[in-house]
Amino acid sequence: MTQSELILQHLREYGSITPMDSIHLYGCMRLGARIYDLKQAGYDITVERETAINRFGKPVTYARYRLRGDKHEPGGNIANGHRLPERADVPQRTAGV
Repeated sequence: MTQSELILQHLREYGSITPMDSIHLYGCMRLGARIYDLKQAGYDITVERETAINRFGKPVTYARYRLRGDKHEPGGNIANGHRLPERADVPQRTAGV
């Protein structure tokens, strides 16, 4: 499964995801980029800013993404076995690498 597929599955099962969730659960360091890819594929994803206190007692702000609904456009649905469009600026992995 690609990171985008994992993120979409997580959003469907749990309702929301944060950057820390994506790092710890899926090793995804660029959640915002994966959310962008999902939005480009037609998924309606919203973002909320949340504030918490970090381990040093300082306030930090982070994003929480939520899936509002499934795709608005037909075709390309990850859940139906179709892939997101490949990004030209990202090297693609080959089998065995």
